[in-house]
Amino acid sequence: MGAFDDWRGKRNRVFFPPRDVPNVLAWFEGDKIAGAGGANVVKWSATAGGFPLLLLANTPAAPTLLTGVANGRRAVRFGAGARLASTSGFGVAGPLTPSTGPVGAPLTHAFVFRVSSDFAITSPTAIFFQFGNQRVRFAGAGKTLYLTGSAGENVNGPELTDGSWHVGVVTFNGPNGAACYIDGYLTSLVAAPGAVIAATAYECGIVGGDVTAGHVDLGEMITAQMAPAPNLISDLTAALAEKWGLS
Repeated sequence: MGAFDDWRGKRNRVFFPPRDVPNVLAWFEGDKIAGAGGANVVKWSATAGGFPLLLLANTPAAPTLLTGVANGRRAVRFGAGARLASTSGFGVAGPLTPSTGPVGAPLTHAFVFRVSSDFAITSPTAIFFQFGNQRVRFAGAGKTLYLTGSAGENVNGPELTDGSWHVGVVTFNGPNGAACYIDGYLTSLVAAPGAVIAATAYECGIVGGDVTAGHVDLGEMITAQMAPAPNLISDLTAALAEKWGLS
């Protein structure tokens, strides 16, 4: 039974991250982006968290808006080099800095995404997300995601270049490790990832790695200051999969 289920194991309410996820810092929904399909996305405002992700000045091409995707929802499409970021940083004096000081570990990030079947890179250095000084990268040919510092290209979860939507959960628990899950499968593990926060961007898109073909779609992402408990990872995955019609 998940945290969002009633005693019968049935979902007892519509999933709402600010209420159902502990200590939500930011929640971005593609559904909240106005405009017609194909329009350039230069700003993505957080539904919760109070700050926007903006198109960076040195971005060669803007991401574009998708409409009517999984369960009729909206998403953002990133081609090679397209990215959105908080320009004021992530931790120290950044958008996720509460009055008590910079946000630190533990941090959990959940997201709904799709990698095109023709996605191709020449080196496993392309960055999908950057949270402070921690990075989530594409492994060889974009077949899975891994964390900076993980050994080799772990492919323990499903391959991503199937054109289907997936749910990812990335956890950073300071000296206690970091992990990446795709559809509930562990794909990457770092024993001691180091500090989570630096005065660098909260960023999403495709950066570096010499992407030669394809794109990545991102429909929703949640960042919370919560410990990576197995039941919460499972509950987050299930709730987002249900919302997006993936289960």
